[in-house]
Amino acid sequence: MYADEDAGTPENLEEEFWPIIRALLDNLLLQERGALSKAAALIADRMATGGQVFVYDTGHMLERELIHRAGGLVAWAPFSFRLDLNTALIHEAPQTPPDPSDEVLGAFVGYALEASGMTSGDVLLLASVTGSRPVPVELALQAQARAVPVIGLTSPTFANAVPARHPSGRRVLDVADVVIRNDGVVGDAAVSVPGVPHAVAPTSGITAAVLAWSLVERVTRLLTARGNPPAVVESMNLPGAPERNRARAELFRREREKRGG
Repeated sequence: MYADEDAGTPENLEEEFWPIIRALLDNLLLQERGALSKAAALIADRMATGGQVFVYDTGHMLERELIHRAGGLVAWAPFSFRLDLNTALIHEAPQTPPDPSDEVLGAFVGYALEASGMTSGDVLLLASVTGSRPVPVELALQAQARAVPVIGLTSPTFANAVPARHPSGRRVLDVADVVIRNDGVVGDAAVSVPGVPHAVAPTSGITAAVLAWSLVERVTRLLTARGNPPAVVESMNLPGAPERNRARAELFRREREKRGG
């Protein structure tokens, strides 16, 4: 038995989040078509020669959403790094380290890039809602110094409302080779509920996922039209899929090594 969906709720309770998301997606489809096409062409060119797409996300979704997922591409990999620091006393929670100082920032990001194996034939997809913190900006700059193009998925509306924290005074939207606008409201949370001091229901995770999967579709269509369809991840729940996925990944790895990637 299912409870009455209206039981215990005020009559005529309005649901604002779905209309907001629908409107955002409709606007993004119209506004970002050109940016998505440009980014897809850039990625397809690199993937056609064995390049890999590294996904760095400062938000809450893309590194899990795009990678090792049914319908995703084998050549797309996560790229994440952090400085762990735990000096907590008994009964204290571990601290979240602050942004690295200017002196440490370059070495910290440089080491991560060096260890990743990212090369000039690859692409960095960098998702950051404001793109204002030092690490993603430094990452974009150092990737470009290695001839790795950067696709920035970011919100100019939010970015322009907060200070840039990188020493250069720039943000991801200022440095990325291609910017895909993942716009929403300042603060990200989109629904105001009377009696609650802060808005709820952020939009950037959902819109980022839709934009990114649209990018995957475009890349797949481009490569297939060129006679070079990309290897796609199957659902791990299908019989035999884990073995087939591992074989695809191993084949990609061997071919990449042959090309010196």
